[in-house]
Amino acid sequence: MATGGGAFKYYDHIKESLGINVLREDEMECLIIGLDWFITEIPNEVFTYSETLPTEFVEPRPDVYPYLLVNIGSGVSMVKVSGPRQFQRVGGTSLGGGTFWGIMSLLTGSRTFDDMLAMADRGDNSGVDLLVGDIYGTDYGKIGLKATTIASTFGKVFKMKRLAERHAQAVEAPTHPESDSDTDASQFSHEDMSRSLLYAI
Repeated sequence: MATGGGAFKYYDHIKESLGINVLREDEMECLIIGLDWFITEIPNEVFTYSETLPTEFVEPRPDVYPYLLVNIGSGVSMVKVSGPRQFQRVGGTSLGGGTFWGIMSLLTGSRTFDDMLAMADRGDNSGVDLLVGDIYGTDYGKIGLKATTIASTFGKVFKMKRLAERHAQAVEAPTHPESDSDTDASQFSHEDMSRSLLYAI
């Protein structure tokens, strides 16, 4: 038994190479059936997350429908689950794990997902992201935004580049686009960029 895109893409190859029949199952249907079993039967599988409140586990119960499943893979699918084996994809985005992997490969040269996550774990996104605190100097409490809230992903990269250009103009220093580009990139650590991108995706 196999599921996922590879179960269909490599079906003939697996069948011919191994000389076996492959029972292909729909990926999303398998996901929903498995998830339904976990959240209705198994304790300590569903929990709430909050930056300010402690984690709380939700007791399994049969009346969980409808619920929205956000499935993050290469891209992202949002699926409305109305009942057992009753589901409909209601939205999604092409920006997902594949996006993170691709951009990280370009920015840092990393080749494995584990390396990318480890790099992000060591980073500090405030080095490249423009935060609410950078704009207001503090929280924006009136609308519930903390100083650490991201206002613009990678926003400091453009801002610092412009400051460097203005400084160069002020001292009338000659500009060399290629070397300037290298200098701009070296101001930001791979770890910080990794953390920022992970938050964005």
